[in-house]
Amino acid sequence: MPAGTIGPWELFWILFYALATLGNAGWLREKVCLHMCPYARFQGSLMDAHSLVVGYDAARGEPRRQREAVEAGRASGACIDCTLCVQVCPVGIDIRDGLQYECIGCGVCIDACDQVMDRIGQPRGLIRFADRDGVAQPSGLLKRWWRPRAVVYAVLLGVTVAAMGEGLRVRDPLRFDILRDRGVMARPTESGAVENVYRLKLMNATGAPMTGHLTVRDAEGRALEVESSQTVALAAADTGAMAVSVRLPAERAVAEVGRALPVDFVVEVTQPDQPVREVRGHSTFLVPR
Repeated sequence: MPAGTIGPWELFWILFYALATLGNAGWLREKVCLHMCPYARFQGSLMDAHSLVVGYDAARGEPRRQREAVEAGRASGACIDCTLCVQVCPVGIDIRDGLQYECIGCGVCIDACDQVMDRIGQPRGLIRFADRDGVAQPSGLLKRWWRPRAVVYAVLLGVTVAAMGEGLRVRDPLRFDILRDRGVMARPTESGAVENVYRLKLMNATGAPMTGHLTVRDAEGRALEVESSQTVALAAADTGAMAVSVRLPAERAVAEVGRALPVDFVVEVTQPDQPVREVRGHSTFLVPR
């Protein structure tokens, strides 16, 4: 496709994501958090009494300071029931009723409440981030982090990161698919040998250029004759294709008539400042009757 042009599929996905973004951000808005986002569904299974969440200090805020109570001189808490925490909440919940699954932990209600506390001369933190059982009596940092659930999650995260790193380290630098030529499954040659034709699609999975040298071997490791170019050069993150004709000698073709022989396509990959590595792909070689 010429540079600067887009095809029908590209246009489709551009319009799809544009409309999806407009619908989610402009129309559904908080409904995405309430009904579509999976975070609210699994956060309960990941939390315990010491998980850090948005909490309301009911011991300090209750009873709420109503105008009638203030005028009558009755004792009241720090909360003046301005409802700003509810008004600014993107999902419309009242955090004073306790932690709810709709809460996304954005902390906007904390900022609104702190501003109100500054205006009425009260200390900040009526609504704050704290563990569920430590809003009124905050627990220590060691107690918050050194607990079975946190240790298990940390170990699982470490194992996952290590597995991903090891997978990236040992991954094959070259990926290729072996496709058999549908037009010519197997054909005899003038010398009595049998020829199969394949098409290889190759992809450089690294950020450096590479050169690959192809050989084809049978199950015993013996090399088969390969026609056409056996070397391919790929730029960084590049793809390529090559047609390969593989021949089985006449004497072996007679012995293996009517069989499908397993064969290995072996590419020796050479890259600057890297050791030579072998990448293997498996296919079959058909010997007609």
